Amino acid sequence: MHYSGDHLQFLSRIKKIKQQTIAGKLCVSQQAISKLEKQKIISEEKFESYIKALGFTKTEALKLLEFLPPPGK
Repeated sequence: MHYSGDHLQFLSRIKKIKQQTIAGKLCVSQQAISKLEKQKIISEEKFESYIKALGFTKTEALKLLEFLPPPGK
């Protein structure tokens, strides 16, 4: 599966976790998270780090994305 910034934003909205909080957990700037969430394609490694920071397992995240795809822009 290919991941996008839309997927990341969707998952963070579900958990109601702000970019600043995610940035702190990943030891990056809030701007880096913002940039990541705007990308069309996210690497598997970055996706897994992001969902871990949100407190999701990969299985949980994929199930949510399967049943509740992110809204189109």
